[in-house]
Amino acid sequence: MFSWMIKGKELAAFESMLAVQKEILQSLDLHCRILEMPSTDLGASASRKVDVEAFFPSRRAKDDGYGEVTSASICTDYQTRRLNTRLKLTSPGQTKTDFPYTVNGTALAVPRVLAALLENGWDEEKRAVKIPEVLHDWMHGIRTIKKKPDR
Repeated sequence: MFSWMIKGKELAAFESMLAVQKEILQSLDLHCRILEMPSTDLGASASRKVDVEAFFPSRRAKDDGYGEVTSASICTDYQTRRLNTRLKLTSPGQTKTDFPYTVNGTALAVPRVLAALLENGWDEEKRAVKIPEVLHDWMHGIRTIKKKPDR
C-alpha cells in the first residue's frame, strides 16, 4: 500500500494502513503483535515504522515464536524529494508547490503469511491444515488441506 498526502495528514494515513493490516491478519485467525521500531532500526527514508509479527509455532524457541509478516512506515517527504515529485496546493488567492509526504505499508507478505497459516492451522491428529473461515468462499468447498490418499 502506498499513500501520498500533504504534510500533517501522514499519521491518519499510517493508522489507516495499520488498521487494514490488522484486519487482514485477524480475519485469517493469526495471533499478532505490533512492534514500534526504535529510531536506530529505521532506514534513511522512514521517520516512523511498525512491524506486525505473527505467531509461528515452529519459532517458539526463537523470538518467542513471532516473525514479521507486514510493516508500515511514515517516510515524510524523503521519497518525493528524491523523485522530485511535487504537489500543487491552492487556497483563495495563493498557489504553492510542495513535496508531499508518503506512507508505505505491506498489506501482507504472502509467503510469510502462508507459512503462518500452514503452521497455525496444522491439526496433528487429522494431519491436515484448517483453512481460515474468511477464505472459504474462494476454496470451492475445501475446508482443510491434507495429503491425498495413496492409490
